[in-house]
Amino acid sequence: MRKIKKVGELSRFFLSAVGAVIASAILISGFASPANAALLSATATTTALINPAGGTDAGSSQCATSSVVVGFRWSGGTSTASPYSIYCRALNADGTIPADQSTTSNSTQVTVYYSNSATNVSFCPAGTIATGVRHRGWSDFALICNTPPSLSDADQYSKSVTTPTDRSCAANAALVGMGKYTGAWLDSLYGVCRAYAANTLSYNVNSGSGTAPPSVSRTVVSPTVATSTAYTGTRAGFTFSGWNTAADGSGTNYPAGSNISVTSAITLYAQWNSTITYNGNGDDGGTVPAPTIATSSAAVTQLATNTGLLTKTNYTFGGWNTAANGTGTSYAAGLSTYSSAGNVTLYAQWNSTITYNGNSNTSGTAPASQTAIGQKPLTLQGNSGTLARTNFTFGGWNTAADGSGTSYAASATNYISTGSTTLYAMWNTTPSVPDLVASSDTGSSNTDNVTGDSTPEFTVSNLTVGASVTIELRNSGGTLVGSCTFVATSGTGSCNVSTATSGTSYTARVTQTFGSS
Repeated sequence: MRKIKKVGELSRFFLSAVGAVIASAILISGFASPANAALLSATATTTALINPAGGTDAGSSQCATSSVVVGFRWSGGTSTASPYSIYCRALNADGTIPADQSTTSNSTQVTVYYSNSATNVSFCPAGTIATGVRHRGWSDFALICNTPPSLSDADQYSKSVTTPTDRSCAANAALVGMGKYTGAWLDSLYGVCRAYAANTLSYNVNSGSGTAPPSVSRTVVSPTVATSTAYTGTRAGFTFSGWNTAADGSGTNYPAGSNISVTSAITLYAQWNSTITYNGNGDDGGTVPAPTIATSSAAVTQLATNTGLLTKTNYTFGGWNTAANGTGTSYAAGLSTYSSAGNVTLYAQWNSTITYNGNSNTSGTAPASQTAIGQKPLTLQGNSGTLARTNFTFGGWNTAADGSGTSYAASATNYISTGSTTLYAMWNTTPSVPDLVASSDTGSSNTDNVTGDSTPEFTVSNLTVGASVTIELRNSGGTLVGSCTFVATSGTGSCNVSTATSGTSYTARVTQTFGSS
């Protein structure tokens, strides 16, 4: 039942007293800026009201940073001069409370309502802190106590209260202050509670399949937890290798099931390892490097150098390639920004140098040398330096200065290197005009180029040995009517042309092919 107050001077006293109470309290608005936010959560909750009887919330008083309620002093009255206060004590760094019995001398008193002078006082048992308030109306109070930081033992009490009502903090939360509702007098009290501060450990599958393990919350006083072993996702070309604090694998790795201390909000990323295997690719000396383990697909992996001194006769080591013939992607040895796309074999890239020689040219310059990558098709140089030789025609390139090697056309495409080599300019002679041999020249003289032979034999001179020589007969309209071909074995050669028709005039011409001329 509420007391009826007189007006007049008593009313003026009430206003003065309430003003004093509010001035002495540590007030919070919505509990958003706690005085004890280090070991304890920044978010406050409240208990149910103690003896609710109307009024309005007049604010709360809280313990200092990382301190909690260990004692309570009360008057049992509800007048404007009825004092209520709490006793606070600092938690240890590990979230426990000093083991000795809390008393007025080793704790700090904080006013909740009016003053600190109430008669009744009780403290939680040694080693425990308050997690709520037990009361019987306004006449008797005790603190509900438990052992920090787990707060999971059986409740203890600062004193015995008969036929009590309990106003407890939420599970795993400690009492850190008390607030009041007031009107014409003290209408109600309530507890202010805070859980131990916690940080969240989250997981990210980091391009893997499946669902990430659920997040885990750990308190700052008990931050250690085993990393998840439940993830079963996969990623093509990669192997799951635990968890990493960085998505690119450059952070700290935690094998699945190993302990991590969650001292701040942490996201662990699935670490996807891949193996980069090296292949000597036809080497004839040295050894291949050991495989490289890439810990992500980010551009942070360093490839091996030629630590085993791989060699291949007539070639130069040119790094690594995704294709044995050099047509894949090339990577420099020791590259530190390789981005792994999964398990891969990298082949030694064997480069060769193609050098050009003017081969007795009388003017012009030989083209610049070229680097052939493995057996990747290469377009050879043309006669970019305008090579020339008196009385000869440029005919491309040959692997032998005397033209006895392999011939390649100038600017030939799809050249496949067989190792470092020199290509020599091929110089072709200019053949003479074809002439009937005497036995085939049946006119009035053996030089009038008249023949009655249906398969006349023609001869040419000034040939290039090894050249392919073709003699053609064409009619007056330019149509080819016959031809013969031979390979020159000396400076002079001949062959028989068929399909010649009597009474018809023909033009004979010769072409000599050696290299590209």
